Amino acid sequence: RPPQLHLIISTRVDPPLPLARLRVQRELAEVRAGDLRFNDAEAARFFDEVMGLDLNAADVASLGSRTEGWIAGLQLAALSLQGREDAHTFLENFSGSHRFILDYLVEEVVSRQTPAVRRFLLATSILERLNGSLCEAVTDQIDAQEMLQRLETANLFLIPLDDRRHWYRYHHLFADLLRARLQQTATEEAVAELHRRASRWYEAEGAPVEAVEHMLASGDVEQAADLIQRHGHAQWGLSNTTFMRFISHLPPQMLSRRPVLGVYHAWMLIIYGQIPAARQLLQELADRLDEGAGSPELEGVRTFIELMLAYTSVLLGAPPPQEVLDAAALALVSDDHLGMRNSADVVYAYLLFVRGELDAAADHLMVPIERDVAAQGTTAIPIAISRLAEIRQLQGRLGEVERLCRYYAPQVAKRGKERFYIAGNIDLVLGNVLRERNELQAAEELIQTGLETNEPWQVPHAQATGALVLARLQQAQGQARPALETLVTLEAEIAGRIILPLQRSELEALKVWLWLQNDEQLAALNWAAKLDPLPPPNLIREPELLTLVRVWLATDRSSAALALLGRLAEAAEEGGRAGRLLQIRVVQAQALATFERRGEALAALAAALRLATPEGYVRVFADEGAPIRDLLIAYLRTPESQHAAYARHLLRAFPDNVADAALTAGGMMEPLTPRELEVLQLICDGHSNQAIADRLTITVSTVKKHAGNIYGKLGVSSRAQAMVSARELGLVPPVRPTQ
Repeated sequence: RPPQLHLIISTRVDPPLPLARLRVQRELAEVRAGDLRFNDAEAARFFDEVMGLDLNAADVASLGSRTEGWIAGLQLAALSLQGREDAHTFLENFSGSHRFILDYLVEEVVSRQTPAVRRFLLATSILERLNGSLCEAVTDQIDAQEMLQRLETANLFLIPLDDRRHWYRYHHLFADLLRARLQQTATEEAVAELHRRASRWYEAEGAPVEAVEHMLASGDVEQAADLIQRHGHAQWGLSNTTFMRFISHLPPQMLSRRPVLGVYHAWMLIIYGQIPAARQLLQELADRLDEGAGSPELEGVRTFIELMLAYTSVLLGAPPPQEVLDAAALALVSDDHLGMRNSADVVYAYLLFVRGELDAAADHLMVPIERDVAAQGTTAIPIAISRLAEIRQLQGRLGEVERLCRYYAPQVAKRGKERFYIAGNIDLVLGNVLRERNELQAAEELIQTGLETNEPWQVPHAQATGALVLARLQQAQGQARPALETLVTLEAEIAGRIILPLQRSELEALKVWLWLQNDEQLAALNWAAKLDPLPPPNLIREPELLTLVRVWLATDRSSAALALLGRLAEAAEEGGRAGRLLQIRVVQAQALATFERRGEALAALAAALRLATPEGYVRVFADEGAPIRDLLIAYLRTPESQHAAYARHLLRAFPDNVADAALTAGGMMEPLTPRELEVLQLICDGHSNQAIADRLTITVSTVKKHAGNIYGKLGVSSRAQAMVSARELGLVPPVRPTQ
C-alpha cells in the first residue's frame, strides 16, 4: 500500500480486516457510535434548527437519554412530535414501540436478520443485561456467547457493559421494540417460560433480586414468594423499598399463609410508619398460627409476633406493658433469620426502655450489636446504637454516646453505609453530641452527612431524628425561624405515618419552644390549652411538660410552673435520667429567679453545673439566653462557686460579649484583648513561641510581649501558671478527662 493511499469504509459491521493490528500500528482512524452520538446541546440545535421544535432543556435531556443520542432515533421522535400539543406527555411515554421507531427498526434492522438471530433477539429482550451463560439458559442455545459477539460486530444495537465483553445490553429503544414484538408474536406461556428460565439462572448465580423480578414477571407468584422467603429481607440489595415492592405483588392471603414472609412484611410496614396495617397483618398471622401445630421455627415466629403486637400497641399510644416477655423466650427466634432475631432484641429492649428500665434496656441492646458484628450483618448496628445513645443521653452520659458512635461508625462504613437503612443516624447522634458541646461547625458537617446518608431510604423515624437534630443545631446558631421551618417540613414529609412516641414528644416540645422564640405566643398558648388535663411526668411526656413550663413562665404562670418543675425533677431523679434532670434544673433556676428567689435559683444552677461539667454540656445553658447568662454571672460573684471555671467557659457560648465582665468580676484586673486570648489559647495548646509566631504571622518578640501582658493580667509569672489560671478562669475550654 503506497503511503498516499487512504481507504475509507462506511459500514454497519466491522470489516474482515486485521483491525487490532492496524490500531496498534496507528494506521486506523475509527468513527464509531460514541463519536456520532448527539449530546444534549447538539440535540437541542437539531430540534430547533432542523425540525422546528421548541423543546425545553429537560425534555431534550430526557429524549437524549432515551435514544442514547442516536441521530435516527432523535429524528424519528421529532417526526412523531410534529403537530402535537402534548409534547411533554408524549416524551414521558416515548419508547421503541412508537410507530415511526417501530417501522424503521423492523424494516431496516430486524427483518434483515436470519430467523435464528430474530429468535435470539426476541427471547433475550426480556433481559436488562445479557451474557453468554444467561442467554444460553433463556434461549436454550449453546452458542449464545458467539451470537452476542456476532451481534456486536454487526453493530446491532448491542452495547458492551465492561471491557471484557462479558456483559451487554440492548439500546433502550431497540429493547423496547423487541419486547413489543415478543408480546405480539409469542404466547403468554412462552414469555412466562423465558422469565422462569432467567429467574432460575439468577438464583443459581446468587442474585435473588433479579431472580424474584423475573419470577414475578412470569406471573408465578407462588414461586416468587418462595424465592422471597428463601433469601430473607436482609438480602434485598440496597433498599428496603425493593422488598416492599416485591411484597406488594403478592396477594394478602398468601402472606398470612407464610408466617416468616408475613412478619418480614409487617416489620417493613413498621419501619415505614404504617403501624395500623402492620398490626392488622400481625394479628392475622397470630390467629393463623393458633390454628395449626407448632414447629420450632413457628414458635420463634409466634414469639416475634407477640413482641411486635406489644411494640405496635405502644407506638399507637398505649401505656407501657405491665409485663415484658421473658428474655429467655427470645432464644426461640432462630439466628438463621438474622434480621428477625436482631429486630426481636431491639424491640425487647425498647419495651424495657418505655417501662423506665434504662440500664436493662441498654445492656440488652448490646446483644444484637455484638451478634451483627460477629455475623458481618447489616441489620442491627445503626438502629441499636441509635436506641442505646438515646438511653445514655437521657442518663446524661454524653461521653459514652460519643465513644459508641466513634467506635461503631467504622463498622458500618466498612460494610457500606448504603446497606443500612438508617446508617446516617450514627453521624446524626454524634453531631448532636458535638452541638451540645458547642462545637457547631463540626456538628454541622456530621449532621449534613447523616441527613444525606438517610435521605434515599425515607424512613420516617430516621427523618424525624434528622429534623430534630438539625433544628436544634439551627437553634444553637441563632436561626430560630429556619429551625421552625425544618420541623414544619418534616411534618409534611411524614404526614400519616407513625414515629416513636418519644420522638413525637421531643418534636412537639421543640416546635412550641421555637414558637416562643419567634414571638408566636398565641400558638404556644393554644397548644398548652390542649394539655389539660396534664399527662403524667414520665420519660415519654417529659419534653412536652418541660416546654409547657416555658409557656407558663412566658405568660406569668410561674407558680404553676414551679410546682410542675418539682414533679418533673422528682420523676427524672427517681428514674435515673440525669440528662433530663439537667434540663429541668436549668429551667428551674430561671423560674426561681422570676420570683426573685435568687438563693434557690443559684442552688438550682449549681446543681445543673454539677451534672454538666463532667460531660461538657453547653447548649443546654446557652440556648436559654439572657436569663441563664445573668444567673451564671451572679453565680461567679458568689463567694463559693465550685464550678466557676466551667461557668466562665459557658459564658463564652452566649452571643453577646459578657464574658470579659464576668471574668473581671472573677478576679482579673483587666480583660484580655482578642489577640491576647489567641496567644493564650496557643500557649495552653502547648505551642512554642516560634510556633505561635508562625501561626499568627507575627514576630517572636511580639509573642513574648503578648505573653508578658497576659502574665500580668492573670497575676502569674510562668507558662505553666498561666495555663492553670486560664482554665480556672474559663478563658480557654476546660480539658475533658479521657473517657
